[in-house]
Amino acid sequence: MAGRQMTIGVLAKAAGVGVETIRYYERMGLIDRPAKPGGARVYSALHLRQLHYIRNAKNLRLSLKDILALRQKLAIGPQFCAATRDIVAQRLGEVESEIAKLIVTRDELGAFLQRCASRPADRPCPVLADLTSDS
Repeated sequence: MAGRQMTIGVLAKAAGVGVETIRYYERMGLIDRPAKPGGARVYSALHLRQLHYIRNAKNLRLSLKDILALRQKLAIGPQFCAATRDIVAQRLGEVESEIAKLIVTRDELGAFLQRCASRPADRPCPVLADLTSDS
């Protein structure tokens, strides 16, 4: 695709996103606005790289707001790495918090299953009682 010009449909297919996603990213300033020779938008390999960057950053759980902030910080040169590190460190803290919550949930679900498995067959399900309590 290097050097090749693409329509928005071809770019969308190559990047694995929808046409409306590309337009949204353009409006947000996440990707460069394409040239419009003759009135039609013309995309390049640069746009495809930008879309790959967004996808990879989203896979790291960076928000579109984070990705836009990083794009804007590219212009500051050497300080880009420090800005990136700050955003990634914040996101890592959020992920670690989510993991801690998931561990608590996993343990609660395991306890539910244990109580259910150990109840006498003639007794009501303890999980139902737990789920309907007001505590």
